[in-house]
Amino acid sequence: MREPTGLLRDPLLTAIVATGLLVGCTGSDTRDDAGAWQDQPYDQRVRTYLSEAESGGASAPQVNELREAMETGEVSYETLRAAVHRSVECMTEAGLTAHVEDTTTASGLDVPMYRASHGDAVNTETGWAAIRACDKQETYWLSAAYQQQPRARNLLGEYVQSKELELRECLHDNGVETDRSADGWELAHLALDAPSADEGAFGCLAAVGIDGL
Repeated sequence: MREPTGLLRDPLLTAIVATGLLVGCTGSDTRDDAGAWQDQPYDQRVRTYLSEAESGGASAPQVNELREAMETGEVSYETLRAAVHRSVECMTEAGLTAHVEDTTTASGLDVPMYRASHGDAVNTETGWAAIRACDKQETYWLSAAYQQQPRARNLLGEYVQSKELELRECLHDNGVETDRSADGWELAHLALDAPSADEGAFGCLAAVGIDGL
């Protein structure tokens, strides 16, 4: 799984981390027209997260919240925000300055996050270690379950689909051939899978406002 994203500045360590990459439908989406973004039943995803959390040092509250997600098919915003708050408390106890920050993704998903900095009292290496430890303890797997909910994936899928024309134009401008029948989701993955040397094509995602797939 992806490590927490963040911004590193000397002499201060600053991290802003999403705890959840969307919300509402119960159960896994098994419709024939679910869309390519619903590539795996939600209960299977959560089962994997739960297994990893139980073996990876997650706190009892995070494990219980994942079990609840297995039963209900969702993670509420309030549940995730409470988990983020636990992460912030953990970081504060480790000597960091941290707070909860509410954000909204480009696709319209409200996502609780945290911002943390170590100041002068904690060195950068120790600060990052504390952030990662607190994140995994309280929010890491629950965050994934939140962002992979059917409604969240539908929000994302519909948003990416709406960027088809912009993506096609950007890819063309960067020398990437596209299939006329490709939709926005397929074009986004074409940009995502572009060779590492082709930074222009990969940059098309950010250029059209796509902040995650």
